[in-house]
Amino acid sequence: MVKNSFSRLIVYMLALLALVLSVFAAQNSVPTGPDTFQVGNSTYYTGGLNGTYIQAEAGNITNLVVAELTATRSWAGYYGNVTGTIVLNDGLNNTLYNWQLTSPNGEIYASNGSDVSWSLIKCVNYTGNMTGLADLYEPFNLTSLERFFGINETNQDGINETFNDTFNGNGLMVGQEPINQSQKCPMLYTFVDEAYQTVSFKEVLLHDNKSIIFASILNDSLDGFKADDEPMDFQMLVAEDGHVGAEATLTPYYFFVELA
Repeated sequence: MVKNSFSRLIVYMLALLALVLSVFAAQNSVPTGPDTFQVGNSTYYTGGLNGTYIQAEAGNITNLVVAELTATRSWAGYYGNVTGTIVLNDGLNNTLYNWQLTSPNGEIYASNGSDVSWSLIKCVNYTGNMTGLADLYEPFNLTSLERFFGINETNQDGINETFNDTFNGNGLMVGQEPINQSQKCPMLYTFVDEAYQTVSFKEVLLHDNKSIIFASILNDSLDGFKADDEPMDFQMLVAEDGHVGAEATLTPYYFFVELA
């Protein structure tokens, strides 16, 4: 997918990417009213800081069915579109000819390190041996990765509960390194029309022995997670420690794009 020492690997900072960034949910730091509150046959859709008002009546026993949406403290989300151009340039970056990619194929990467060693790319192994790599800045198995992002092993939105599928494709090239089914890369599918699906918007979990790399495989203007059918080329999750006491430890991510 990438030839001549990554001549097609385009490194974009966020300010240069044509991205629409969206954090899927803000963090709640105080209790809020439930999103759904059912009393008998009546359902209240409420929420917010003021709670839900229910009149107590002496001598009565009332069945309450409570549903609440709780914002994740472990993940942030990005989505958007990617455009690109194949160029024939000289050593001074003068263009002799170019080809506009109307339907770009490839990947977009988010790394928590700016200096990625693309020749060392490999899949995260949840049960891998961390001998010699036990530092929190080298979180490459499930235990150390969750520890790095402040995730408790009992959390329902942990790493393996989120990347709970396995990449079963062939031909995914990250730089010059092939990623295939035999490597058992942890993978997830992000939602389409606010619902789980297993067709598009795949994301795999990689590392290069020093950085965690979230890799979202590009799609061609498909219907995404929104219910309004807005077309997008990618959707991705990145881990972030937003747990209590961790508000000041925002994770910087460096974005890279690789086009075919």
